[in-house]
Amino acid sequence: MYENQKIAVVIPAAGSGSRMGTKEVKTFLKLKGRDLIEWTLAPFLESGWIDQIIIVGRKQEEERFESLLAQIRSQGIERGATYPQMKFIPGGPNRLVSVYNGLGQLNEDIAYVMIHDGARPLVSIEVIERSLQDTLKHNASVICVPVKDTIKVANDEQFVDYTPDRSRLFLIQTPQSFERNLLLRAYEQAMLEGLTATDDSALVEAFGHPVKLTLGSYNNFKVTTPEDLLLAERLLEDLI
Repeated sequence: MYENQKIAVVIPAAGSGSRMGTKEVKTFLKLKGRDLIEWTLAPFLESGWIDQIIIVGRKQEEERFESLLAQIRSQGIERGATYPQMKFIPGGPNRLVSVYNGLGQLNEDIAYVMIHDGARPLVSIEVIERSLQDTLKHNASVICVPVKDTIKVANDEQFVDYTPDRSRLFLIQTPQSFERNLLLRAYEQAMLEGLTATDDSALVEAFGHPVKLTLGSYNNFKVTTPEDLLLAERLLEDLI
C-alpha cells in the first residue's frame, strides 16, 4: 500500500519529566526494563512502512540518544531486520521550533511525515496504519478518541459558561500525519507570523486545510505522571 510513498516520522522527545517527580528525562524512564523511548520507536521500526525517523531532543542528551540508536541498529542487524534511517538532532527553545528543525532534516524524497510524541509508548501498528491510510486520502489526519466525560467551559469567574455537545468532542493524540509540503508550509507560516499551538494540526488548520479525525486508542496516552507510568507497565504486561 505504501511502497510508492516515502514516509518519515519526527519524534519530539525533550520532555523534562518534572511532573514525574524525577530529574530523568521522560524518554529514558524505565518501562518493563527498557527505556520508554524504545517502546515508542518499536511499532514504527517494525511496521515496515517507515523510511526515516528523526528524534528531536535536548542537546545534553545527545550521547544517550546516539548510543541508543546504535544499539537498536545493531540489534536490527542481528535479527536480519531492515530498519529505517534513524537520526537524532538537538531541539530548539520550544516544541514548535524543535519540530520545525526536525522537518528540516527530512530526506528529499519523503512524501508524508508523521509527528509522534516521544512519551507515547503504547501506540500500535494498527493505529499507525489507520493514520497513514487517512493521510493518503486527505493529506492531513490526527489520531483521536471520543471524549468519555462531560466537558464544561468556564467563564472568567470560574463558573460554567456552557456545556458543549460531548458527541462532537475528541481527545487528540499522536501520530499526526501530513503531506510533507503541506506541513512545511503551515510551519513556515506559523514561524513567520509568530503563531503558537499545542499540536501540529492546529497549524495546518490555521493554514486553511481540513484535518481528518482518525480513530485511535485510549491506550495511546502520553506518559506525564507517575500514575501514567504504572498504567503503562500494567498494559504492557497484557501486550507482551
